[in-house]
Amino acid sequence: MNINEYSALYESAKQGDPEALYRMGVIWETEHKEDNGMWQAERFYRKAARRGHTGAYLALGDLLFARGDEYLAADMWFIAAEKGSPAAMSRLGRFLSDEGMAELANKYLIRAVQTEEEAMADNNKKEEVDHD
Repeated sequence: MNINEYSALYESAKQGDPEALYRMGVIWETEHKEDNGMWQAERFYRKAARRGHTGAYLALGDLLFARGDEYLAADMWFIAAEKGSPAAMSRLGRFLSDEGMAELANKYLIRAVQTEEEAMADNNKKEEVDHD
């Protein structure tokens, strides 16, 4: 990403665009780990999540889990799962399994697989239409 693209992204984030806020979080998380990058990433993810960004809920859950806030992480994964994220369903299912809630864990794990399969089928249909 060049400086002009970064500036445009930052301006969109300042205006409250959820996708821009999420992408700023990704940048801080991946490129600035040594300094206060994780804190900044969390800040951007929280702002994006408050605006309903599913990926931000997932990423925020991952950050919280990594620092030992497992129950807060599960809350974020639950929200992302309810918004349709198969990755969040899977993480939540594994967490619930580790917590001894096998029946509920299985529901989320099965739902993750089903949601992923549906997405793959939709992509295959789209590719077929694109090739026609």
